[in-house]
Amino acid sequence: MDYETLKRPMKQVQGMVQGDIPGVLRQPPGPRFMEVGRILCDGRRQVMMKAKAILDKVRRERGYLHPSREILCQRDPHYLEVYHHLFTHVMKKNRRLPLKVKEMIIAAINAASNYEEGLRVHIRAALEAGAREDEVFEAIEAASLPAGIHTITFSMPIFAEVCKEFRESGKKARS
Repeated sequence: MDYETLKRPMKQVQGMVQGDIPGVLRQPPGPRFMEVGRILCDGRRQVMMKAKAILDKVRRERGYLHPSREILCQRDPHYLEVYHHLFTHVMKKNRRLPLKVKEMIIAAINAASNYEEGLRVHIRAALEAGAREDEVFEAIEAASLPAGIHTITFSMPIFAEVCKEFRESGKKARS
């Protein structure tokens, strides 16, 4: 059943035929059917409320929410919750590597993958975490060795733009 079906009022869901809701056969309207439908809708309402709570938590803890995470949460809120827990564990709780190094690693992988949005976000995050421009540059340069020269071709204009925006914003690096 898709997300839009789950948001429909109970009376619209009651008229569905077999196959609309896996494992539920169409029955003549009656008290038992009404109760089954109410339980299904109450269960979906709880899932939707939990999904909203997960989205709010991700937004609050990361400072933004990528649109793809909303779609993911509509389809599989548990996956987003597990992924966010893993991200938080690696980026915030493990302290063997400084945050700036982790951000530079992710920026370098995004550069090698030609993932522009991630590259912008993580260059900025590395700078905010205290990385110097030359350190971020070197991380991207290192990524180009296994990934190829196109990593440099793709990422250098983005690197220059993000660094310029960061300097002009007057933000100071966190140490």
